[in-house]
Order: sequence, then structure tokens, then C-alpha cells
Amino acid sequence: MKENEIEVVVVPRWRQPFSGICALLLGLFVAIFTWWIFADIRFSLGHFMFGWYPEVASLLGGWGLLIAVWQAWLDNYPYSKLRRSWAVGVAGTVLNLVLLWFMVYVVFYQLIGSIVPVASFPKLLLLGFPVETALYLSSSATGMATGATFSFGLLWVAGSMFWPLYYAKQPKRGLYSVFLAFAIGLVAWWFLLLPPVAQMGQNSAAILSFMYLSELQPAMSTIYSIIIYYYTVSWFYLNTGALRMLNLTQWVIFFAIFTMLTWEYEPWIRLKKQPLVGVVAFVSCTFLGVLFGLVLSQMIYTPPIPPYYVWISMGQASLAPMAEIAREGAKWTAPLVLAVFFIMAEFILYFYFDNWPKKYSKLVNLTVRTVIVILAGLAMLYLYYLFSASIIGDPDILTMLSNPILFLDPRPLSNPLPFQLWLLWVLLLHGYVWKKWPFWKPIT
Repeated sequence: MKENEIEVVVVPRWRQPFSGICALLLGLFVAIFTWWIFADIRFSLGHFMFGWYPEVASLLGGWGLLIAVWQAWLDNYPYSKLRRSWAVGVAGTVLNLVLLWFMVYVVFYQLIGSIVPVASFPKLLLLGFPVETALYLSSSATGMATGATFSFGLLWVAGSMFWPLYYAKQPKRGLYSVFLAFAIGLVAWWFLLLPPVAQMGQNSAAILSFMYLSELQPAMSTIYSIIIYYYTVSWFYLNTGALRMLNLTQWVIFFAIFTMLTWEYEPWIRLKKQPLVGVVAFVSCTFLGVLFGLVLSQMIYTPPIPPYYVWISMGQASLAPMAEIAREGAKWTAPLVLAVFFIMAEFILYFYFDNWPKKYSKLVNLTVRTVIVILAGLAMLYLYYLFSASIIGDPDILTMLSNPILFLDPRPLSNPLPFQLWLLWVLLLHGYVWKKWPFWKPIT
């Protein structure tokens, strides 16, 4: 970065950790308050006015935080020359929302949606899908593009330190990075994350077809109900396929952010030559992410007596396959959720507490930061499941586990991912765009 490109340099208004705690609390308050207005399934305007479901919150949060990263790559160009941090924040937030609308409603719903209907909510409605199913499929497909871009696009661009345009002026360097990362993300999305969602869409189409036939032939109602039941089971098994790939991408993101932020490019930086650093970073983080995602999924507790037999013994044989589906989904959802809490801890330590500590030897600094990230991630996981039911409307986890049929309703949240992405979106905007105003102050 050229020195003359830096328009606003900010420092904590008070000594750490006080400034960091205040800024973090403000970010958390804004995230919860906006969640209540737009995404909470109990009383939000979004849910009652637009039929929003948790998948839509994931979609908006995922794209919002990805665009915030793009804004950081552009060094808040062209509004970075505004003299006040709050003015930069307002302009950047407006641009973030405009780009979010453009990426979702124009790029995916219209352009990409003309090729991949499952990624377009309007196209799915025209094909006859119910609103709930169309929202679920399109939000899952479109939102997963952000996971693919974060996992592989961000990993390459940031790992290679914007090679070969590191010394280019803005907006050339930033635009190159954005388009390259998005191109890499689209390729990964097309081959890794889109197929299971497309299969869910195909099964949904089959279900709708059988529903139509049953209306024409009431005598087929018994056969219809059996076929519908097993198609529904297979549909949710395909959903676990999407969760499996999403789990792996989140662990790739964790290792990418861990080495870039928490460890400050160690040990890649020792290679000292680009694009070698980027290649090694890409391969190593992808390998570690896939390895951890797979290993942790196999460590999820399985009771001695399978839930399938428990439900049969309780006289609820029809729920037995659903209990197995819930367990299979948890197998991939649990490590996915843990990875995102660790990612949140990495961002919070880096943005709000200046990647503390820094005054000791490098080995001590990195060790302490690693311990902080792990403990903070586990603490957030515990606090989420302790308070989520009352604060953000996520059903109590014991209720979900004791009633697996709830997993069939897309309205209740079955994992923290929607709110995690929403919170990360707000924190990245506050950290990158608003520069932690008002608790950080400019010195230039």
C-alpha cells in the first residue's frame, strides 16, 4: 500500500482493553437490535412482511460481510477521503447495502439464476415452488457462494498478499482482488456447494409433482403419502450433503484467518516470495480445513442406542427416520458451528483488541493468542446455547433434540449460523468501514 493512499489512521480512544470492550459491546448491541427488527422469527418485520426465514438471514449476513471485506481491499475507496470516521462509516454502510442488493437480486437472482434456477427465488416461484421452499433453496444456494468465496477466493488473494498487484494504486489493486476472489469462489461454489442444493431442488420438484397427481387421483392418496414421506426423508439427507460441504469450507476459512490475522502470516511469510507464499497458504489451509472438518464430524457423540429404536419404542415410528436425519445433520452442523465461533474469536481479537499480546517474544505472543481464540470460541458457543432462545429466538436446543420433527420446519433455527453471519457482518462493518467509531479516534 502506498503511504499517500492512507487517509484515516485511528487509535483506541482509551487504553486497552477498555476501548475494545466498549466497541465490541456496541457492535453486539447493533447486531442484536437489527436482528430483532429484520430477522427474528418471533416478531421481526422481515418475517411478518416478507416471510423471511433463517436461511435468508444467512444469505444477507454472508453477502454483507463478504462485501465488507471487499471494501477493506479497496481501502474504503472512493469515500475514504471523507474527514470524519462516522462519515466514512455511513457512506460505506450505504454502499454495502446497495452492493448486497445488487449481488443477490441482480447477479444471482437474474443473471446466474437464468442458468441455475435453484439460485433464484423469483425463478423458483415461477416454476411452482411454494414460497417457503423457494426461499430455503435459493437462499441456501446463493448464500453458499459467499462460503466458497471466503474459503478459497479470500484465501488465495489474502494469502498471496494481492500478488501481483500489491504495489498498484487503488482502485486497481482492490478491484483486481475482488474480481479474482469472486471468480475463484464461483468455481468452488459450482463444483462443491451447488450440486447438493440442486439435488434438493430436483427432489422438491418431484414432491410437488406427486402432490399434483394426488389431487387428480384421490384414490392414490395412500401411495402418494408413502412416496411423499420417503421423498421428504431423502430430501433432508441431501440437505446433510450441503451441510457437509459447508462444514469443510468453514474450517478452511478458520485456518486461513488464523494464519493471516492471529499468527500474522506465520509460517508462510518465511518463504518470502510470491506467489509461492500464496500457493503454500492455499494448499496448507485447504488441507487442514478438510482434515479438521472430517475428523471432528466423526467425533460427534452417538448414543449407545440409536434414536431410531428409541422413537419406535415410544410408539412414534413415523418420527424414527427423522431422528436419524437430525443426528446425521448434527454430525456436520456441530463442527461447522464451532468453526464459525472460532472465526468470530479471531476477528474480535484482531479488530477490537489489536491482536493482543504483542510485547512478548513471537512464540509467546502466538501461543497466547491461540489459547485466547480457542477459549473465547468455546465460551461463545456455551453462551449462545444458554441465552439464544430468549435473546434471538432460536429454539432451546433440548427442545430441538427431543422433538426432531422441528428440524423439518425451516422457520426455527437448528444452528447458530444465521445469527453468527449476521453478527460477523455488523462487526466487520464496524471494524473495517466505521473504524470502530466512536471508541477509536483518528490521528491523521
